[in-house]
Amino acid sequence: MDMDSTNVATEAVVEIVPGPAKEQRPPQKRRERVRNSIGVLVETLRIFEAVREAAEEEEQKEQSPKTSEDEAEVLEDKIQILSDSTSSGRVTRKRKFFSSNLILQSDSTSPGRGTRQRKPRKKKKKKVPEEVDHPNLLKYWSRRYQLFSKFDGGIQLDQESWFSVTPEEIAKHVAERCRQCDVVVDAFCGAGGNTIQFALNCRRVIAVDIDPAKILLAANNARVYGVQDKIEFICADFMQVAASLKADAIFLSPPWGGPDYTQKQVFNLEDLSCVDAKEMFKVAKAVSENVVMYMPRNTNRKQLMSLAGVGNLVEIEQSVFRGKVVALTAYFGKLIDSNF
Repeated sequence: MDMDSTNVATEAVVEIVPGPAKEQRPPQKRRERVRNSIGVLVETLRIFEAVREAAEEEEQKEQSPKTSEDEAEVLEDKIQILSDSTSSGRVTRKRKFFSSNLILQSDSTSPGRGTRQRKPRKKKKKKVPEEVDHPNLLKYWSRRYQLFSKFDGGIQLDQESWFSVTPEEIAKHVAERCRQCDVVVDAFCGAGGNTIQFALNCRRVIAVDIDPAKILLAANNARVYGVQDKIEFICADFMQVAASLKADAIFLSPPWGGPDYTQKQVFNLEDLSCVDAKEMFKVAKAVSENVVMYMPRNTNRKQLMSLAGVGNLVEIEQSVFRGKVVALTAYFGKLIDSNF
């Protein structure tokens, strides 16, 4: 009987338990006992034949293995548990079902012996970077692909950038709103989340940041997305170099002061510690009337509207990430939606 390879195996053990010893029986009794023994062997052969047929059917099926419960049900349909007793003895059959990761191999040394296949090794979890290995920052690590879809391509972030970078989908939406502009200035580029999306949608981007470490991060991340040739990086204070810039739109996303802004009921423009918001807006308007401001979700909206000036319009958009409002985006000038 050939049982070379299958995902299912059945082991049948036939145990013949003789009855109590008796005196020499008449020839007729002996012939009856022989016939019963032959009947047991025939039933055993039927069981093995059913197993062989099941094995052949399994080989013809797709490679995807079934679960152990499914295999048991298949064999239950093929093999019926037979139990009978005779005057000369009792037949006991035991069956064992092996899981699908056991196969039968036939070789010269141990024919029909089952060997366990090696389970595929689980991928090692990516090690959490040192700068984000903190209880308050681990949530940002779990969202890394939502910050940069090409994170595994070599994206680099420092500790501040983890909670400062704009989620990619939001950055992409803002950039698409500015697609009509040839040149866009990202006044506080940070690690380059918005800069990259502007480069993917506009002809040229000027990325400015006062921190040289942030400029290096942004340049590296731009290379990951293949847009480094469309970006001019300037390490300087935007307030100092703005007068020398020429652009069709200015994107303003100054540092918010860390995650603590969420503890405030209302975030006022005066809460920006690194720059005077009104002066910043005035400087940006001197470069281009098309300005975008990306601010915390709890920002005082009346203050944002007052920046536009009397009689002018401003469009304030709620930026949603993971089903929650995470920021307010204010559009000024020709960037306002015509249907607004």
